[in-house]
Amino acid sequence: ESGYSAVQMGRFVRERLLCQQVAPPPPGIDTTLPAANTDALPYRKRLEKHASDTACVGCHEFLDPPGFAYLPFDPIGRYRPEDPAGNAFDTTGTLTRLDQGSVPFTEVTSMLDAIAASDDAHACFTRRYVEHAFGRTLAEEDVELYHALVDGLVASEGDFLAFVTALVVSPEFGRPGPVQ
Repeated sequence: ESGYSAVQMGRFVRERLLCQQVAPPPPGIDTTLPAANTDALPYRKRLEKHASDTACVGCHEFLDPPGFAYLPFDPIGRYRPEDPAGNAFDTTGTLTRLDQGSVPFTEVTSMLDAIAASDDAHACFTRRYVEHAFGRTLAEEDVELYHALVDGLVASEGDFLAFVTALVVSPEFGRPGPVQ
């Protein structure tokens, strides 16, 4: 678990894959786990214990489950079947606030399948891709194109070639930047 943070991994999933806002911790909250595992609890149990403070529960219910799905992977992505103490990883959870609902998952692939099928992920992918293609954040005049691309991506069941084609033939793509 050295170097791994379920909270930061959950934050990555929320912000980068789903374009969801993550609030900073409340002022005065200590966000560090105890350095030594003196109670011999698995990482997940230690984090759940640490995050049980009423000021912390709301954010941790939002952030931790996607991070727990990645527990079997070390900080450089190698799979490991158990933690250093020989405990099997508990990768189950519920992904809340996904398409205005909640989706239970058992491990990382079932969580990622749910994300890949979600409207939230389609919208986030579109936003990230268009911002990268334009080299800037979306402007007000890009909103219509953005919605058309999201709708097209959903209607085509994720046809990437159709998505890119619709983007590059749009008048917005040929414009050098936002209208001033």
